[in-house]
Amino acid sequence: QRWEMARELGLSHVPAIVKDIDPGSPEAVALLIKDNLLRRQLNDMQVARLIRALKEQYGVKRGRPESGIAGIEKQAKIAELIGLKERQLRQLDKLNDLIPELQSLVASGKLGTTAAYELAFLSPETQKKLYKVLGEKVAGLKQAEARELRRRIEAEVRAEAERQIGELRQALARAEARERELAAELARL
Repeated sequence: QRWEMARELGLSHVPAIVKDIDPGSPEAVALLIKDNLLRRQLNDMQVARLIRALKEQYGVKRGRPESGIAGIEKQAKIAELIGLKERQLRQLDKLNDLIPELQSLVASGKLGTTAAYELAFLSPETQKKLYKVLGEKVAGLKQAEARELRRRIEAEVRAEAERQIGELRQALARAEARERELAAELARL
C-alpha cells in the first residue's frame, strides 16, 4: 500500500524493511495485528479479541496461563510482538471471558476496562444475573466498586457452597447411620 502511494506521488525509491516470512506463520499474523494496532484506534475489546487469536495461533491454552517456562515465554513473545506489557496482555485477554452484553459495553466505551476486568472473573451465569439486575447501570461501576462487588458475590457463592456441603455431609451421616441400622437389623435376622 505504501509503495502504491509512493508511486502515485512520483517517488521512485521508498525506504523500507522487507521481511521474507510465510504469510500463514504466527509471526506474519502477529505483524499484521501489531500493524493494525498501530494504524487504527482499536477499542480494548477489539484488542482483546486479537490477543486471543494470537494466543490460539501460538498454542497458548485458554484459562489459566500455561505452567512452565514454555507457556510463560509464549505469552511474553506475544506481548512483545504487539507492543504491550505482559500484565496489560493478561488484563485485556481476560475481557474475552465477559458475556457478550458486557463486552458490548466495553467496546462502546461505556464500561471501563479495569472495572470490566474485575467482572470477568465472575462466572458467565453470575455475569448474566448481574447484568439482568443492573442492566446498563453496570457501566457506571468504577474499578474499586467492581472489585468490591466481585468480592461480595464470590463470598456469597462460597457461603452457599459451604452451606450445601454441610447439608450433604448431614445427609451422608444420616445415610451412613441408616446403613448401620439396616446392617444391624440384617445381622439380627
